[in-house]
Amino acid sequence: MADPQASKLSLKTKLLYGVGDVGNAVVNSAVQFFLLIFYTDAALLSPALVGSAPFVGKLWDAINDPIAGWLTDRMASPRFGKRRVFMIFGAVRLAISIMLLWFVPQGLSPTAVFAWIILTFILFDSLCGRCARTRCDH
Repeated sequence: MADPQASKLSLKTKLLYGVGDVGNAVVNSAVQFFLLIFYTDAALLSPALVGSAPFVGKLWDAINDPIAGWLTDRMASPRFGKRRVFMIFGAVRLAISIMLLWFVPQGLSPTAVFAWIILTFILFDSLCGRCARTRCDH
């Protein structure tokens, strides 16, 4: 039987492993804690509208996630493997979609701002790592 002490990971290994999730954690925390407040206070939308935007995004999730799972299950790159292609080549697009979540064009009517927010939620959710079946907490 193997020695239990020999199979324990060092603190350095645990910390380095955890660093890989920092970007994901920062984005998800910002979206979960601050984005809806940003939309009510900076974009000046009513809380009812702001609260329904993520709901519409989740409806899109019900359509998008199975399609993305089906797509990533059937695609494979000889060089990068099954899902790594989506993560590597989607990173820049995901960064742009994150930026667009926090950018609301000025001079739009409340209805147009609401549409903008829904579209950016859908774009972000479509490009998020969940679509490549990676771990994502939002």
